[in-house]
Amino acid sequence: RMSVGGASGSGSSSSSSSSNQKKGLKAHAFDVSAPPTSGASSPDPNELDAWRSMECLEPADGFSQRDIERMNLIANGIERALAFNMPDTAPATEPGKVYDIEFEDHDLSKLGYPATSDSDAWASLDCLEAAFDSSAMDVKDIHDRVNAVNMAAHTAALPLMRQTQAEQATRAEDEVVVFRGGKVGDTTMHKITAKAELGIPDHVDIHVKCEYENPTGSIKDRIAKYMLEKALSTGQLTTDMTIVEASSGNTGASVALIAKDLGVPCIIITNKDTSAEKVGIIASFGAEVVLCPSAPADSSEHYQNTATRLYEERLPNAYTLDQYNNPLNSETYYYTLGPEIAAALDNVDYVVAGSSTGGTLAGTGKFLKEAKDTTVVLSDPVGSVLANFVETGVVEPYVKQAIEGVGKDSIPGNFDRTLIDQVEPIVDKKAVQTCHDVLKYEGLFVGGSSGVNIGAAIQLANKVPPRADGKKVNIVTMAPDGGFKYLSKYYSPQWLAEKGM
Repeated sequence: RMSVGGASGSGSSSSSSSSNQKKGLKAHAFDVSAPPTSGASSPDPNELDAWRSMECLEPADGFSQRDIERMNLIANGIERALAFNMPDTAPATEPGKVYDIEFEDHDLSKLGYPATSDSDAWASLDCLEAAFDSSAMDVKDIHDRVNAVNMAAHTAALPLMRQTQAEQATRAEDEVVVFRGGKVGDTTMHKITAKAELGIPDHVDIHVKCEYENPTGSIKDRIAKYMLEKALSTGQLTTDMTIVEASSGNTGASVALIAKDLGVPCIIITNKDTSAEKVGIIASFGAEVVLCPSAPADSSEHYQNTATRLYEERLPNAYTLDQYNNPLNSETYYYTLGPEIAAALDNVDYVVAGSSTGGTLAGTGKFLKEAKDTTVVLSDPVGSVLANFVETGVVEPYVKQAIEGVGKDSIPGNFDRTLIDQVEPIVDKKAVQTCHDVLKYEGLFVGGSSGVNIGAAIQLANKVPPRADGKKVNIVTMAPDGGFKYLSKYYSPQWLAEKGM
């Protein structure tokens, strides 16, 4: 059922040595050898099932970064199988109902990770498969087990997440460091002070992660660096290949700069509505830019479909990040942006983020839910299909919006609606006005997606009640890029007049 991309025998022998250690997975006050100290009741820990098989997840010599990544993949794989194979209402309304779990459409071996024999954590998938095959399982029990894996992975990851930038520069021998052009991540967390001028109530503080501080001026440097390092270290990308990637602009610039540094040819496919500044930046980094017409998501001329065709034409000498569907996208933010936010504030009550690929919201939101019990809010331009999809599960017809790089005309593979607690739609005019307001009153020169995020955060601030403990309600959002990339758009009097703004 759950295919693991290698002989199960090799995986089983690897995992058995670890499970014989009987060390257990400790997560906060939680140990899989005993029931949780708080929360709902748990399965009998002595049962020979998935609960007990989690002992296989701990290598005898401790956790590595890759072990932690694979632990999260295990939990995500189970969660995705649950989402696809059970009614949405089952866990809440039918806690005693038993379901058979099918993993046929969730082959984790397709995600580009090494074979089972390479890691105890990876091999432990065999244990989980055997456990699920042995009998049907109660829905709540399955969720308890998934939560246990998540908690253990989170606890094991904390020391790695808290490393300094200098410590992070010392990598394992099999890892490849790219992006020599500057530091990626660890960006400023700016607390807005002009609260009265921007209409923010006193009981709320809004904090903005200034992602335009990254080397190419956008949040997308995070995924380009993380994903290309993975591709180089696993051999999926070699310097004799061509990188082919669809992008609304920012990822294209990030990938193009790294490709230039590596001496790798690069083709970036984008929409003709992408700002001239972003197209110029990509070209200046030496990439070939393919401009596609504004077309429906199912059209062969749509920029994502064009990118797929160009990539397939160049196989096997081509590589694509596939940022809209590759789970390494959201994983990037789980291990970088999420921990940075959590370390900066005691309480993170809300995180507000827009979505294009789905990665920022999924990765950051997942981490903050686990670490800070944060409410995840999708900011979405009116016209995008995402907000309605979150609320109803229905993809309505797309209505073209003025803000680029946020919102979507289709549902990307990385978009996880189950992580989103509420939506905050915002009209284009309000988003652009927010860009001008934060420049005037706060000294922040931001792009249109930042206007969407900050504007939605301000809308949310006027809806949330004060905290019972008297602390400020902390709302965190991101400024994905800066205003310099949109001088011909949101800061152009001519463009504003043409758009009726």
